[in-house]
Amino acid sequence: MDVSDPEFLERLRRSYELAVADLPQGNDGGQKSKHWNVFPADYARVFDEPALWPSLLRNALTVGFNDDFLVFCEGGEMPPGESGREALWEKRWNHDYAELLPERLTDPKQVERIRNLFVKVVAQCGPEFIMDNLATSAGSPASIDAKVQRQDRAAEEVISLNYHDLLLLPYAWQIIRCGKAILGDSPVILEIGGGYGGMAAKLLEAWPDATIYLLDLPEVLAVQAYYLHARFPEARLSLLDDARDSPDANFVLLPGWRTDLLADQSVDLAINVRSMMEMSRPVIETYFAEIQRMVRDDGLFACMNRYYKGNEDTRFKVYPFDHKWQLLLSQVSVIQPHIHELIVQRTAAPQHFTVSAALESLP
Repeated sequence: MDVSDPEFLERLRRSYELAVADLPQGNDGGQKSKHWNVFPADYARVFDEPALWPSLLRNALTVGFNDDFLVFCEGGEMPPGESGREALWEKRWNHDYAELLPERLTDPKQVERIRNLFVKVVAQCGPEFIMDNLATSAGSPASIDAKVQRQDRAAEEVISLNYHDLLLLPYAWQIIRCGKAILGDSPVILEIGGGYGGMAAKLLEAWPDATIYLLDLPEVLAVQAYYLHARFPEARLSLLDDARDSPDANFVLLPGWRTDLLADQSVDLAINVRSMMEMSRPVIETYFAEIQRMVRDDGLFACMNRYYKGNEDTRFKVYPFDHKWQLLLSQVSVIQPHIHELIVQRTAAPQHFTVSAALESLP
């Protein structure tokens, strides 16, 4: 089904309404922290406007989970406290989906910022990985064109570079290079809080035979479904209404509270990149309990989040790891030094030196 087909948006609407109806009672089931109570009650109106979806990476549909806006648009940061919203957040609240950025960025400062980030990412991850894993034009990201010369090719190439996509690449590089050494060709991957779907897309390209579960809020799941379907039109996409009947899906998109649809020790690789830092402590504890139930022995968990984001209870160093993990990677992010990169492996027996003990040394 084509993403521009009204029937596809109707499918997204049905899934969204089913997820909302399925929400645990009280305070959105505790799912929405102050960072994520940012969607209007009449969000379903977005499914009546097919024209806004093809450019979702340049309009308010992805405000809050697209760093392009934070970097290039004034007013992108949430203010302190739980009330009040800056200009970009107000646009979605008021269903204003005018394009916030052009498809091609030409401002010299914006161009320079993207080029500088590209150089840093290539220096860390190597040119081949970057060139092979750049995002496509799905979602119409705000990009610059750049000419590059590969050592093994005679002609220059023109590539498109997007700021948010470049930020994802170092985290994807760590996850993929570690996972390739341990996991098989068709792993079951679970991503919690996957933004608009950029990381999940890179994981499917790394493991074309993977099954990738995405757990998120109903509003974000709709964006992920559209983006991933635009990126991989032949991929099999399963939503809440048919999740039990689609064991061969490439992507299974579920509300965060429906971990009951994943069996014990059924996950080879669990991922959370830059979203647990914005959750409440009870939600973090619930996700950890479920991750520690679902990840198989010898499976992996990649956790890459801020050291601190305004809440003592959600500091990285106090994440509730149990004693059955061993460290594979623990380092400050080269590109974003306020982020810690951690990859751990599940063990059958408790470890004498635990991950929690290792994290005590973190800032």
